[in-house]
Amino acid sequence: MKSEYITFGDKKIDRFFPNININRDPGSLWSFYEYKCPKLPEFLEYITSNSVLPIVDFAYNIHKNDQRKVTKAPYFKHLMYSAYLCWERIEESGNRYSQNEKQVLIGASLLHDSIELRNKTAVYDEKMLYEEMVQYLKPKNNSEFEQIKKIFLICSNSELFFGFKY
Repeated sequence: MKSEYITFGDKKIDRFFPNININRDPGSLWSFYEYKCPKLPEFLEYITSNSVLPIVDFAYNIHKNDQRKVTKAPYFKHLMYSAYLCWERIEESGNRYSQNEKQVLIGASLLHDSIELRNKTAVYDEKMLYEEMVQYLKPKNNSEFEQIKKIFLICSNSELFFGFKY
């Protein structure tokens, strides 16, 4: 029976994990996610939706060359797992969060280490991340700008960048 959800093997997902053999062998990326993430198909469907995929693409693009120190695994695997855990808690809360709030929380979970990691290889500050986000995501209206600001504020811990506390 074919799954109604997107899964590994779909081009929307596989492009985030190049050079990784995604199979069901013990120890594989798939078995990690399948064991740790019982609602993986639903999560993959959510993050590849038109409203969420741009922030996933942005996070992937700025972390595609980053690796975990010890395992040398792609850092994006950690970010996806962080986003999954966030998404799982959101789903368990029922209707507590709006769609916009869900997108902000998922975006922040995908970008939570961005400034720190980028700052290790070059001079990189909070303003640079914000400007990169705006340039990449190309917000079309005030609501989309506000969403980017919220994601940025959570990721940066910056209370001063926009002149107000969150």
